[in-house]
Amino acid sequence: MATPEEKGWDAIIIGSGIGGMAAAAALSKLGHKVLLLEQYQTLGGLTHSFSMEGFTWDAGIHYLNCVAPEDRESHMLDWLSDTPIEFTSMGSIYDNLHIGDAAPLSLSRPYEAQERDLKDRFPGEARAIEAWIAALKEGRQASFTATSTRAMPEIIGSAMKWWHSHAIDLWCKRTTQEVIDEITDNPDLAAAFAAQWFDHGGRPSKASFAMHALITGSYLESGAWYPSGGGAGDVPVDVEVCLKGGVAFPEP
Repeated sequence: MATPEEKGWDAIIIGSGIGGMAAAAALSKLGHKVLLLEQYQTLGGLTHSFSMEGFTWDAGIHYLNCVAPEDRESHMLDWLSDTPIEFTSMGSIYDNLHIGDAAPLSLSRPYEAQERDLKDRFPGEARAIEAWIAALKEGRQASFTATSTRAMPEIIGSAMKWWHSHAIDLWCKRTTQEVIDEITDNPDLAAAFAAQWFDHGGRPSKASFAMHALITGSYLESGAWYPSGGGAGDVPVDVEVCLKGGVAFPEP
């Protein structure tokens, strides 16, 4: 195999997970010559699919948000992909919670529908549920504010953080568990509030509430979507890939 210097790569990316493939595709789209390296026998990381006895499973994808046709992220994904990925909506009910021996609790979108779902199950907790929905909206906005300051010139970003310091302290600097404990002492309702922590992987006692509000709110606004045909995809356009064992795929 030729050395990177002989091939004249503009970028070499190690690992073909979602991040690696996105970076390789973006650089390739902008005209760079990219080498994507992967030690496993196929590309994809958590986008892998596998089949057994006639059934197929995705290794990592369960549902996605921010890929509704009107979402900015959906347009970005279309730009990254050689062929736009088709997504199927999972409908207004995007999740079902199983808490103890009680009947499953369906979670609907948007915010107003989920508020009704929770009030139907916990009729004596209306004020707490209303406070939770309000916190989700405010926490999501605080997350947008805090992250946007990082893309600004330092003096402007610092001024923005100072101006919004109360909201940032209230929602970004407290954990999900702290916010829940302030709103309710009903253990089942608290479990329902915290149930989607696995979507961002941060335990309620550790993760910023703003992150929880950001992820949960994304489903409430954009819904949940699944890639038609499963999570496995094609190699990004104009990227040469070297897999373990020295197998090389030429550029299209």
